[in-house]
Amino acid sequence: MVSFRKRGDDVSRVFVTGGAGFVGGPLCRALKERGHELLLYDNLFNGRRENVPGFDLVQGDIRDAALLKSTLAGFAPDAVIHLAAIHFIPYCNAHPAEAVDVNTRGTASLLEAAKAAPPERVIAISTAAVYAPADRAHREEDAPGPIDIYGYSKLFAEGLLQLYRRETGRAAIAVRLFNVYGLADTNPHVLPDILDQVRAGKGEIELGNLAPKRDYIHADDVAAALAALLDFEAKDNYHCFNLGTGNEVSVTELVEAIARRLGKKIRIRSAPSRQRKVERPHLLADISRISGATGWRPRYDLARGIEKTLRDEGLLAAGR
Repeated sequence: MVSFRKRGDDVSRVFVTGGAGFVGGPLCRALKERGHELLLYDNLFNGRRENVPGFDLVQGDIRDAALLKSTLAGFAPDAVIHLAAIHFIPYCNAHPAEAVDVNTRGTASLLEAAKAAPPERVIAISTAAVYAPADRAHREEDAPGPIDIYGYSKLFAEGLLQLYRRETGRAAIAVRLFNVYGLADTNPHVLPDILDQVRAGKGEIELGNLAPKRDYIHADDVAAALAALLDFEAKDNYHCFNLGTGNEVSVTELVEAIARRLGKKIRIRSAPSRQRKVERPHLLADISRISGATGWRPRYDLARGIEKTLRDEGLLAAGR
């Protein structure tokens, strides 16, 4: 059983921002199974209470410094996992001021509140969007080069996390997520978009760019990796980890994988109105650093992850 050890004491309290989201749900269940005491914080903009039944949740905005300060003072967490963000890139592009405000001022508000009684570690979710486009797997030491407002906002948030570590002397860990999928994603990312159109009975589905390749990681694997990072010997330093699978597929190949498991033909049409004006041809993770540090490896390859998601979404009957 993975557990986070504090000097001389068992660590049990974990504060999770954005805890009611589709990544927060499996994360909180995984941490509860490991015996952690949890407090969730979410404004329910994209999160849903039904994702985390039975968990204590404070409904609040991540930019609410006063509420964060009082909540952290009352709960006194041993660790913080910061998921809260606006991360759907088309929404960020359409609402740049809001995206920057939530992702940067929100992170600053959380870290400032944490300084009053710094937890042993803060794990903050960043993104692969901080990297410059490349035709090879990204490594953590690669120079940054965002191409959208989301990537820039998260790169700035990483800087805030480094500053927090210098000011408090406590461990700080940035986790650069690649493309997460799974049950209950409330953002119209490509996989839920495909599934919604399949569920509606469309024999031909409309999507945007079909050629770009992405590293798709199941939310349960993300949860397991974050839980492993609670046990990682951080030694009060700053750390940065990629979190993906080390494999990439195109949107066309993703649709083909879904079609194969459903046993049906799905035609695709690339609609100009859905195409992004700026798009990366590749986004692939080198995961050797997190695997070496924690022993974590993804449990789900794409075929198994798609099968689990189809079952969880009710699109694949038991026994098929």
